[in-house]
Amino acid sequence: MTVEVTADHIKKGKPRSCSKCPAAHAIRSALGLKVPGVFVNAISGYISMKGGPYKMPDNLVDFVRRFDAGEAVSPISFDLPVQ
Repeated sequence: MTVEVTADHIKKGKPRSCSKCPAAHAIRSALGLKVPGVFVNAISGYISMKGGPYKMPDNLVDFVRRFDAGEAVSPISFDLPVQ
């Protein structure tokens, strides 16, 4: 599954929050989830959620690290191997 992190996800994302970062918002949107339960951790390099953990692609690790550091980021997409 391809997940799109949009400008809206970036805008409402919270730095250094595993469950409220732009990538977590994007994954929930892509899967149609309304509740928390998606945790993105650039330190470990894994996404934790039902059916996971899933290894984060390198471009997502870089994106989250830059976002957490307060750097400007642009929308990205990444593959998430969910069924």
